[in-house]
Amino acid sequence: MRTNAQLRAAQAMNSGSMSIRESIQRYQGITGGVAALVIVGATVWIYSSSRSGSEQQLLTTRTFYTVDEGKTWFVEDAERVPPFDHNGQSAVRVRLFQGKDGKPFAGYLERYTPDAAKRLEAAKRGDYAAAGIPQGRPMLSLAEEMAISGTEVKKPGPNNPWVRRADLQAARAILEVRTSDGQSAEPVMP
Repeated sequence: MRTNAQLRAAQAMNSGSMSIRESIQRYQGITGGVAALVIVGATVWIYSSSRSGSEQQLLTTRTFYTVDEGKTWFVEDAERVPPFDHNGQSAVRVRLFQGKDGKPFAGYLERYTPDAAKRLEAAKRGDYAAAGIPQGRPMLSLAEEMAISGTEVKKPGPNNPWVRRADLQAARAILEVRTSDGQSAEPVMP
């Protein structure tokens, strides 16, 4: 004859295993940790996949700049606030891409609006009041805000207009970079 414990074990084996709810309750600490990891992982994945590859260049410490509409470029610290003076010329960020041939080309140019540049420079100096950062707000949140609302983008070439990145419809046509044969282009990192 079976004991109560043996009967419960047999029932558990017959039902496949304990229910999900019982597992979660039994292993609360582990379940919480796994849930937190899943949430953080999903957040990072959503954030990185929602940004174009060229925007991911913001995560590097160096980036490309140009003074001649993307015909040539140079590498400089990514914390520079374009436009800035470079040997007497106005430098802006240039986002480089490549097709299957591996040859880099300027996909689009990028700069901060005068107000955004002023706020970012003030924040870099630690003048949070001039930067418009409320007490306790991290500077990174200002940089993220300015990356959208405080930047302008344009296709290379002197006749192409600057467009506010916040104007999603106009900016989308600029930010979706394709090769000359219409294929999707890959970002180039410094």
